[in-house]
Amino acid sequence: VAIATTQGARASQGAVLMRRGDLHRRMGNDRAAQDDFEAAAALLVEGSAQRAQVEQYLGSLAKARGDLDAALGHYQRSREGFEHATGGPTVYSWTSALGVVDIETLSGRAASVE
Repeated sequence: VAIATTQGARASQGAVLMRRGDLHRRMGNDRAAQDDFEAAAALLVEGSAQRAQVEQYLGSLAKARGDLDAALGHYQRSREGFEHATGGPTVYSWTSALGVVDIETLSGRAASVE
């Protein structure tokens, strides 16, 4: 992170922060994960696949915290972002779509995603 920051390489810095945030999330350090994801989102280009991936990670983090409404929003933005970046549905957007289905099911709205 320090090297990318020093070099002014915003895309690299954002990618590294995203990966570090995922590691923090996996270790159960949700606050550090949130901070890294938010910092990464601020650096990555809106509409890029990397930005969509940050949204996906934020959705997983919100779900783990029990904030289903926030998780739903993140997964929806992630799906839309991946489809914008890749020109249509791909395995990446489908993964985010499954997140949407999961959250809607957990929220008692399974019929809306059928």
